Amino acid sequence: MYTKADITGIVLDFVRRTIPDLKYAEIDTSAPLHEIGATSIDMLEVVSAAMRKLNVDVPRDALGGLGNVDDLVELLLRIVAPREAGAA
Repeated sequence: MYTKADITGIVLDFVRRTIPDLKYAEIDTSAPLHEIGATSIDMLEVVSAAMRKLNVDVPRDALGGLGNVDDLVELLLRIVAPREAGAA
C-alpha cells in the first residue's frame, strides 16, 4: 500500500531524473512547476514514469489541473487508494 509520503518520494525521484539541474536540489513541492524549472514535456515524462511505477492510468483530462508536484501527488493518491482498497 502506497502512502502519500511514498508517492511523493516516487514523484520527486522522477522529477530529479528528468530535470538534471534538480538532481541534488531541495524541491518546493508547492511551487509552480515552471518555477522549479519543469516544462510541460518534463512533467509528462514524470507523470508517465510514475504511472508505470505505480501501475495506474491517469486520465488525460486530469493532467490539465496540475500546477505543482503536490497536485500530481494528490492526483496519484486519489487513483491509487481506491485500487488498493479493492485489492485488500
